[in-house]
Amino acid sequence: MIDNLESVQVIKKMYSRFGYKNINNLNFFIYIMFFYLFLNYIQVTTLKIYLNKTSINRNAINLYDINLYNFFYSFIIGTIITPFFIYQLSKFYKSGKIWDFIFKENYPINLISSAEKRNNNELIKYPINTYSSSFLLNIGFYIILKSNTTYNKISSIWLGNIMNILGLFSILWWSTGKKIIRKFDNLFMEIHLLYLSLFYISLVYKEYTNYLNIFIVLYGVFRYYFINNARFVILFILENIMCVLLCLKYKNTGNEYLYYLGNISILFGFYFKIKDYLMNFKYGTGLFHIFAPLSILLHYEWAQTVKII
Repeated sequence: MIDNLESVQVIKKMYSRFGYKNINNLNFFIYIMFFYLFLNYIQVTTLKIYLNKTSINRNAINLYDINLYNFFYSFIIGTIITPFFIYQLSKFYKSGKIWDFIFKENYPINLISSAEKRNNNELIKYPINTYSSSFLLNIGFYIILKSNTTYNKISSIWLGNIMNILGLFSILWWSTGKKIIRKFDNLFMEIHLLYLSLFYISLVYKEYTNYLNIFIVLYGVFRYYFINNARFVILFILENIMCVLLCLKYKNTGNEYLYYLGNISILFGFYFKIKDYLMNFKYGTGLFHIFAPLSILLHYEWAQTVKII
């Protein structure tokens, strides 16, 4: 099988470097997860020492800040309305031929990174992955609803909309299995992670928000012509660097629980995604669709506690 997941390629290189030959054994990946979290702890602790912070800042999670009403309304949109709409469409259109008419070329089945059984003659090719993609809309609409109480409303709205667009393309990708939709899905996987880093910058330099938004549009247009698979590693490194710069700017590490939980969430997401790809765990991608966007939400909330409004 050709590895069309960058995360699998990276894990294979790490296994090889440490002398592990059985890539299907994820025990070593679990060790990597704990080591990464240990590095997170060292990073935050070093920042606190450098900033002369002797106590943890704002570590009591304030439900007013997170706003349960925003969660409720976004839950209705992403977890109730959207899946219900998808379900009704699947009942109305018994065949997936409409996808052939609209999007034409299929993506090679042997390269699709999921063990879920494909329903070739149905409108929804991969039901578990399709319905779980709607969780991205939960996060997107929550961020938009939260934007009225944030320091930079514009960048919050942009991040929320990018999450929603990613959610729609993810739903379409797992519904259709079409090549052109996969390209857009991978493109917005990159864009949403890159824009999280730009969001941190917008909290430091609010006056440059419009320039950052122009940049992300130009990046999307340029990257569209060259993207094959989403590149996560460099974007995760960039996000980590921007986290450090945000802390240094405001001399504050914010709510560390939110920061750690965000990192734990994305690691869980990658674990299940890789388990799906390598060990035929059919629910892996569905769980990835929950844990990965949840990490974006947690780091979004964490950033608000660094820039104390």
